[in-house]
Amino acid sequence: MHKSNEDCFYFLTSLCAKGSSCTYRHSPLALTCNVICPAWLRGSCLDPACPFRHTTAQ
Repeated sequence: MHKSNEDCFYFLTSLCAKGSSCTYRHSPLALTCNVICPAWLRGSCLDPACPFRHTTAQ
């Protein structure tokens, strides 16, 4: 199954019930960071362990 490089909105709000079957990124590091990844905004960040957020939702 393909995983999206975009953060799961529900994971960021502690409401994702899909766990490992969720198709969006679940990054524990992004939970504590409010900075949106500049490389992701350009479409060039493919690092699943990137500490920055991969979403424009606040």
